[in-house]
Amino acid sequence: MKKIIRALALACCAIPTVQADSISLTYNYIATNRHGSAGVSPVASLTLTDLSDLGLTGEGSGGVRATLTNLGTDQFGSGSAGTTTWIGSFELNFPNTDLPDYDSSANLGIGNHWANVSGTPLGPGGVEWAEGGATNNWAFFGQEFNFTGSTFSATTSLTQGRSSTIDIFNAPGLGNISVAGLLGSAVTNSADSSKPALLSWIKQRGTTNTDPALRGIAASGYWGNSASTANSYRLDVVATAPVPIPPAAWLFGSALVGMGLIGRRRES
Repeated sequence: MKKIIRALALACCAIPTVQADSISLTYNYIATNRHGSAGVSPVASLTLTDLSDLGLTGEGSGGVRATLTNLGTDQFGSGSAGTTTWIGSFELNFPNTDLPDYDSSANLGIGNHWANVSGTPLGPGGVEWAEGGATNNWAFFGQEFNFTGSTFSATTSLTQGRSSTIDIFNAPGLGNISVAGLLGSAVTNSADSSKPALLSWIKQRGTTNTDPALRGIAASGYWGNSASTANSYRLDVVATAPVPIPPAAWLFGSALVGMGLIGRRRES
């Protein structure tokens, strides 16, 4: 038994060179004005897992499951009574979704290559497959996943503390939507090569008001940056380097190692 536990421990230590089927992205870099990050609290997190790793196939030939969590948009809030902040949408860049197989004219979930799973659902805008969005010279993110956009809703806006899980499917005959597909499509900055290549970004929004002092997102004062006045003081926060999530096999091996250590301690 001791030899088996020792072998599992050595295998777990050797695994980091293997590509994981899941990654976690942390949104902690302000794209607005190409400001960067200041090592402060993250705004949101996104976990992406290949459907095949979950034992699911979905429409067409699989895809990914995405869980977006709003961890801290309120840190940019103006503090004005009756206002709030939320994530209006997030963007990814899976390759080749500008093909005719991805229909951007009828965003209705299943049948158009995505489905709400749990938490805050995507709104009527659904998914824009050939979005082509850009911010501050990070050009072309191929897909935009929309919640309620610039209009706040108490039930369907992704406010702080809420999560949303959706499945994003490949079109029939395609395999472009995968963790590997996203990692191979990082977006570089055309104006400044020193800036990091990006994998995703969120559009953070706040309650609008004709009086700037009563808007949900503060005009300045956070991370040493000032918000763009476009889109009612929308703030674009992006994700850079991914953190791999160990496959279940790694976790199983770690659990066995832990059980063995506990057993040894009890024997002693």
